[in-house]
Amino acid sequence: MRFLCSSSDLRDVLTELLENCEGARWAVAWAKKSALEFVPLEENWEKIAQLTVGTSFNHTDPEFISEYNGLPEVGFVTMSSGVFHPKVYYFEHGGGRWDCVVGSVNFTESAFSKNSEAAVRINQDDADAEGTRKKIIDELDRYQTLGKALTAEEIEKYLEGWRRKEEFLSEFTNTDPSPERPKKAHRSHDVPILNEGWNQYFREVKRGAKERQEHDLEEMLELLERAQKMFREHLRFSDIDKNGRRRIAGTVAKSLIEEDEPDWWCFGSMYPSGKFENAINVNNQGISDALDHIPLEGPVERADFDVFVDLFRSSFEKSGVGTATRLLAMKRPDYFVCLNKGNKESFCEKYGIPKSVNLDNYWPRVIERIQKTEWWDSPQPPRGIERRVWRCRVAMLDAIYWSPGTGG
Repeated sequence: MRFLCSSSDLRDVLTELLENCEGARWAVAWAKKSALEFVPLEENWEKIAQLTVGTSFNHTDPEFISEYNGLPEVGFVTMSSGVFHPKVYYFEHGGGRWDCVVGSVNFTESAFSKNSEAAVRINQDDADAEGTRKKIIDELDRYQTLGKALTAEEIEKYLEGWRRKEEFLSEFTNTDPSPERPKKAHRSHDVPILNEGWNQYFREVKRGAKERQEHDLEEMLELLERAQKMFREHLRFSDIDKNGRRRIAGTVAKSLIEEDEPDWWCFGSMYPSGKFENAINVNNQGISDALDHIPLEGPVERADFDVFVDLFRSSFEKSGVGTATRLLAMKRPDYFVCLNKGNKESFCEKYGIPKSVNLDNYWPRVIERIQKTEWWDSPQPPRGIERRVWRCRVAMLDAIYWSPGTGG
């Protein structure tokens, strides 16, 4: 076994193994065509028996997809839930000899030139080599069943997401003032939350929840899990009884919250909120119609959100970002954070966005930024409180940014 921790070592080892092997099977979370300048994939293409590539978060570049889509050895993975996140480079040499490089390394230029990466090289000489090899082959076989050639429609949809991501990134890298961009735009390295990994983010959530005067981490998670349970047990929001709807919406009076319940005013109290409160009480069908367009599982797309906004706005007067994002965070706490008077000022200041965020720009200013972070993109932890936080990781931003004494 050999530990590899430099870009030069990684590209040298992969190049050597590829050039000298009889066959190779690879599976990576994403790939970029620029990586071909560092590892000679095309020159050794006849050795590739499998190349399975993920497409989550539009990180695989369209040029790579265009170049390799449709080839029998290649499959692109589009998962409806979870993230395709392996980085496995397996090589057969004949005569029972083999190598496998497993670690953090995607097939990208950055991985082979400037990133801090780590991987291990294992082969037939290591302890329990045959058992390890069998597990590797079994996983590669499973990955291969997940991959497929993308249709023209899927590629076009992917390109739309890619362009939105590039527009988001350009906001941080272009410092030239323009009518469309604030003169003091925040760049990504100026906003700590955009650069945090999962472990750091999880620590911040625990710290923030611990410092709250009213709601601890367990209570916050219990509230979100109870809301999720109500959504799962009813086909539509309008099928939930009045007491349940008021709790999800945050419009229930404090005096009506039972002792054995979490405080439903957490994540933004909407009581009293006039027209929204009344719409919840009378079971306004427009609100339920809007929520129908947000899937309970799998990816939430910009198009889903846009339809939600149109229907939500037309369902009652004075609909706004606070009431809308309260409902969204309750249904999909892995995608949405409720912006309320208790967290909005701190969130916007520390997150690097104008305080004028509204339903028209909530998706590009908030959600698209979140989806580019390492902590949101991280694999699901295996168990315990950490897994529960991960499943509610966007809504739990409230634990970090909520300010005591602000209400909400």
